[in-house]
Amino acid sequence: MKCIKLLSVLLACLVINVNSTAAVSAEKPTAKGVFEKIKNAKAFNEAELKTDWQTLSLAQKSDFIRMAINDARSGNTVQGGATIGEYILAVLIPPVAVGLHTNWDTKPTLINLVLTCLFWLPGVVHAIIVLEG
Repeated sequence: MKCIKLLSVLLACLVINVNSTAAVSAEKPTAKGVFEKIKNAKAFNEAELKTDWQTLSLAQKSDFIRMAINDARSGNTVQGGATIGEYILAVLIPPVAVGLHTNWDTKPTLINLVLTCLFWLPGVVHAIIVLEG
């Protein structure tokens, strides 16, 4: 009798654990979901990207950057001759965005690298200026 009670309690705990794990995994955003949300937005929103970026795991962040680089290489321009992937990289890794946009031209990429190393924000501003121009 004690074994049956113990087994029923263990089974109930297992069911509760499986349900709670499924609910948690359904709420976590994926890199593809965040990328599509940013790509389909009417206007690029840096604050929304930062918020979504913080919720991603390390593996998801890596996938997200890979998708942004692939999008930047695809050539599907949106505005000012830049892609959504380049704008995403301009916020996350400004020198890479400038390098991809200018085909790794030394002068703008080096300037952006120095600005990014100084305080990151000047690098972001410079990258967006390069992408717009």
